[in-house]
Amino acid sequence: MIFLRYRPFWAAVAASCLVVSNLHAAPTQKAASDDPFAFLPDDTKAVITVNFRQILDSALMKKSGLLEKMQEEMKNDKHANKVIGDLGINPLKDVDFVINAVSGDKDLKQLIIIKGQFDVKKFDQHAEALAKLKSDNIHIEKVPDGRGGSYKVYEITKLNEILPFPADMEGPAKEALGKKMYVGLDTKALLFSPDKSCITDALAKAAGHKTTTIKEEKLSALLAKTDANQALSLVVLTKALFKGEGVPGPAKDLEKLENIRGGINVTDEIKTEIILDAKDADSAKEINKLIDDGLDQAKNFVSVFSAQMESLKPFVTLLDGIKAETKEKAVIIRSTVKKDLLDNLATGIREIIKMQGGGN
Repeated sequence: MIFLRYRPFWAAVAASCLVVSNLHAAPTQKAASDDPFAFLPDDTKAVITVNFRQILDSALMKKSGLLEKMQEEMKNDKHANKVIGDLGINPLKDVDFVINAVSGDKDLKQLIIIKGQFDVKKFDQHAEALAKLKSDNIHIEKVPDGRGGSYKVYEITKLNEILPFPADMEGPAKEALGKKMYVGLDTKALLFSPDKSCITDALAKAAGHKTTTIKEEKLSALLAKTDANQALSLVVLTKALFKGEGVPGPAKDLEKLENIRGGINVTDEIKTEIILDAKDADSAKEINKLIDDGLDQAKNFVSVFSAQMESLKPFVTLLDGIKAETKEKAVIIRSTVKKDLLDNLATGIREIIKMQGGGN
């Protein structure tokens, strides 16, 4: 997928989330919009939205013990407890959505929007002190808002000098540590981007100074039909993203697509519908075959291990239920996980957690 090209950025976001527990941005003049897409850049080309709240509240998370495991690990994490105590932010309670947006016409930019409830005042109490203590790594900039006020933006660099990381860390994660990351905060959104303009633009929209007007008519139309209350929703304009430069490496087949859209809904069942709009009918058939081949490989792989691990057998059934079909120029991937299979999956996950020493 397109977002694989930003693995270093994601590593930096993960680390910055720890640092930003001690940061803040100036409170905005108005509360942020409840619209999850309100802060998107106008030139957005792709949006992936994770409904963190629906996933955490789902039957699968609770019955499998995953939620309990996450709560236990957070309870035993001294840093997490300090964050919750100092800032009053509990990720398992206060985060609603995580939105990943890719924008730009020539040079692509990425913006991560974490929507929820954030106590700006508490952030304010800790930010200045940390910035003074780590002045070589954290720079606070007040960006004029054009209305006599300003937005506070944090520039974070050399995360390995702020937080402890394994000395033998290599690859994209290590590369990300040396890159700049800009951070902004509104009462309802925590913002991350390697591009400062993405942060100031989002803060202006949070303050009510600007509104999002998506330039790509196709994306705007697809977002209007997108149900952000699904556990996962995505709209990707592959044609617009790769115009003129092609798709690198193993993702080359994305060149045959124009759009990717759809989502996954998690309640007492899990329903998936992902639609891949191809350039033509022949491309759709080729993509369908690639998906079928991939599913067959996955089923064979899991089947081999399920012979030794009973807990993996529900996952074979899960893969059997994923079907792809071609309709004209579209490839449609569908799956429905009924309650009985969901219960079996939960049991399987719980057994795996126990095998790893994470359960009773």
